[in-house]
Amino acid sequence: MTASVGSGPVETLRPEDGRSGRLGFGILALAVLRVLDAVTVLLGLAGAGGFAVPAMALVPPGWPLTLVQALYLGLALLSLLAAAGLLRVRPWAWILTMLLIGLGLAASLVGQVSGDGSDLRLALQVVSVLFLNQRAVRERFGT
Repeated sequence: MTASVGSGPVETLRPEDGRSGRLGFGILALAVLRVLDAVTVLLGLAGAGGFAVPAMALVPPGWPLTLVQALYLGLALLSLLAAAGLLRVRPWAWILTMLLIGLGLAASLVGQVSGDGSDLRLALQVVSVLFLNQRAVRERFGT
């Protein structure tokens, strides 16, 4: 919908086109899912039952376990950064979220195969992909 003002058309935002000032359920759900993913990674690093960090089983002998733990801590912090960016509707946050979900899915699938995976983390990743690729969400982020 456009309205003419002065020298040319000016675009008017409508709530139904997903670009109004409100966040929308999909973006809010994605931000919450990113926070939950970060929490499950942190619980896994803390050794909480049911939240095993799958890559721990794949670490070659002699590798410092703290290196892998630091990488997972970094991923958890990036998830929190992505959540903040999603809430501010930053295009980089959509890309970062997609990368994090891809890494998370790969790690979750490895964990499922090795028997160390978390069903909750895998479910969070799958639901995140579904929300991330909704038309309204993609349009809000310009992807």
